[in-house]
Amino acid sequence: MSAGVQLILPPLRRTAADAERFARVVHAGQFDKAGQPYIRHLERVAARTERYFAAHFEHRLRRWDEAIQLAWLHDILEPDPRPFGPVTRERLEQEGFDEDVVVKTVFLGQPPSGGSYLEKAQTFAIWYSTDLHTLLVKIADVEDNSDPARLAHLPAETRARLEKKYGAALPVLKAAAERLGWKEITR
Repeated sequence: MSAGVQLILPPLRRTAADAERFARVVHAGQFDKAGQPYIRHLERVAARTERYFAAHFEHRLRRWDEAIQLAWLHDILEPDPRPFGPVTRERLEQEGFDEDVVVKTVFLGQPPSGGSYLEKAQTFAIWYSTDLHTLLVKIADVEDNSDPARLAHLPAETRARLEKKYGAALPVLKAAAERLGWKEITR
């Protein structure tokens, strides 16, 4: 291709299906605190994000796809041992994920250090105060992490600690989303 030629089609980009495939490989063999396959958490977060997104963004396919990618990738940077090494920002870029997805995945997976989980949630709510779809992914994640059915499998001390941790953060995140016009879906 000669210099100065404009592309007719956009460069290829990764999709939600690619993010799911990547997450399934990376998290294969991992288990959560309750001994359940870790991928189930990601499945629930992706499904919840999809429900929230469908209720608020009718015809924005690219934003939907990005939100679902984030749901699948939000914990991908955690330092658990993996057969092929840790997943880094550079690895996500090499795999072809869009820069926006990479940046948001990094922040979702590695929030600012120091401070309580509530303070991190407050920072997240400020940084993404105009980005409803990323807030919805974080809300879906915190809701799944604080789900009573999921917590019931944990020792009482761990359950109490997580209920306190996530219980304080969730209203902060939901308030930020509500300022952007989000209304919680009740069943």
